[in-house]
Parts: sequence; C-alpha cells; structure tokens
Amino acid sequence: EIFVNYQRRLDKNWIKIKSIYESNKLGKLQAGNIYYTKGVRNNASHAINILQFLFGQIDIKNNQYKNHFLIDYSKSDPTLKFDLKVIKENKIISFNGLNEKFFSFFEIDLIFENARINCYDSGTKIIMSKVGQDNTYKSQKSLINLTNFIEESSPLIDLWNLLINKKIDQIEKIDLEYSIKTTQLVEDLLNIC
Repeated sequence: EIFVNYQRRLDKNWIKIKSIYESNKLGKLQAGNIYYTKGVRNNASHAINILQFLFGQIDIKNNQYKNHFLIDYSKSDPTLKFDLKVIKENKIISFNGLNEKFFSFFEIDLIFENARINCYDSGTKIIMSKVGQDNTYKSQKSLINLTNFIEESSPLIDLWNLLINKKIDQIEKIDLEYSIKTTQLVEDLLNIC
C-alpha cells in the first residue's frame, strides 16, 4: 500500500468545498494566491495538490519569475514565485514563496464571483465568506464570513477513520491519481527554474 502525504483532500471541509464548487454556487474563480515557505516539494506541493483536487487540470504558466529563487529550507528544494493556470477556469493562481528564516507560512486564498475561501494558520483553518449586503454601505455588497460553514476537522483523523472503517479503496482512489499529477507538476516546475 502506498499513501503520499497530501492529506488535505481527505479533510471533510475541502470535500465540502469541492462539492459546492462543482454545484456552481461559488461562481467562477476570479483570482487565487498561495503564500508558502519551505520549498516547492515540501510545502507548495500541498497547495498544488488541493488545487488539482478542486479544479482538475492545472498547468504551468510561463514562468517570468526566474529571479525569485530562494533557498530557505533545503538546497534541493527551492522556494519559488510562480504562476499556475487552472485550465477549467482559464485563470492564473499565483504562488508567492516567502523566506522561512523569518517565519513559517502556508495560506491558500481563492476568490470566486460569489465567495472567498481562505485557508490559513499553516493550512489548519478555513474561512468561507459569501457575497452579501454590506452593513455599513447599504448600496454595496461585501464578503461576509460564514461562521457555521467549516467543521472542526483534522485530515489525519479523517484518514484514521477511513482506515479503521476499512475504506482503503476510497483512500487509494483519492490519493494515487492526484499524488502522481502533483509530483510530476512539481518536478516540471523545478526543471524550468
């Protein structure tokens, strides 16, 4: 048995977000930003993996940031600034590599027509905001946090529950396909830079 450590797609909140996205309730993707430290393989790959889980095919956009090459964690795993294209949406998601020497950071910020998904605190917390009436400026709409949307969840506990309940086939189907695609995309990125 093989399991690659991309556990976020086992998190019931990301599964819920994917279902809502597929129902078109979020609207089209407008923009996305990823902030990370500790290398493309070690950390950015987790964001790439969850984006592939949500959107399907992701491609490398021409990398115009070749000068942004940072060794903050491992000499064999640089932290880069790069863009990826979500094929289904024809939109760019920007990855912004930060220096781990100052602090650790991992955040996913996706802005849709009708909502915003923000994964923060090293990827352990998620906030979903939806478009609603602005409380201050009545003629405007703004984003309002949905406090009851996100459940307390731990991808590792969710994985453990799948293992206990002998639902290995669900793990294999979820894991292997995306893990291979993520690993290939990461290696292609590193070869370009």
